[in-house]
Amino acid sequence: TPAGDPWDEDRLGAPAECGPFEPYAPSAIPMPAPDADAGEPDGSEPEAQTTHLSVVDRHGNAVSLTYTFGVAFGSGNWAAGTFLNSANNNFGGPESNRRGPGRTPRTTTAPTIVLDGDRVRLVVGSPGSGYIPPAIVHTVLYTLVYGLDPWSAVAMPRVYPDVSSRSVEVEMGFTPEALAGLRRRGYEVEVRGPTEQGFGGVHVVLVRKDGTLVGAADPRRDGAAVGY
Repeated sequence: TPAGDPWDEDRLGAPAECGPFEPYAPSAIPMPAPDADAGEPDGSEPEAQTTHLSVVDRHGNAVSLTYTFGVAFGSGNWAAGTFLNSANNNFGGPESNRRGPGRTPRTTTAPTIVLDGDRVRLVVGSPGSGYIPPAIVHTVLYTLVYGLDPWSAVAMPRVYPDVSSRSVEVEMGFTPEALAGLRRRGYEVEVRGPTEQGFGGVHVVLVRKDGTLVGAADPRRDGAAVGY
């Protein structure tokens, strides 16, 4: 599907399926006429609400990009061929997130570039809401501290601690001894399959000391490592 006109801000009401998440009334402005040359979408577009890209070019320039709709197709409204996100809800709740000039809301979105001096060593990021920071920390530790290759690093089981309680979610794959150690320390351990909560969807590029680029995409979600 081709890109729309970014200056066109006509909106339609959300589909009925998005009704519970629709905070805005539809605009009275009519939808622009469809492009006769656009063709029909092939249905191959993934349905995830957050996407991450990790990129390194042959000159060593790097980009770590995480972008998101929010949840359930964001606001449920679309403009010029794309849904509008629901990130405005991040400016509510705690005092630190209240609206105001020059302020940025707290967020778990954490696109990351690790440098060794002025050289890029690791480009990493992930979708997954609150599961993002643990997923990134796991990947950084497994690659740069424990020396695993990126594919092995992203495939390792992860831990998600709830910072406001003693609950700790862990993926299947940890030894009984490790889980028993957590329980002895007073944690309430919940063992989950990798697809139950997602535990992130890391995309990572490691730059070896000889300049070789090694990329990996998390097996928990759609994605691929590609070189040109």
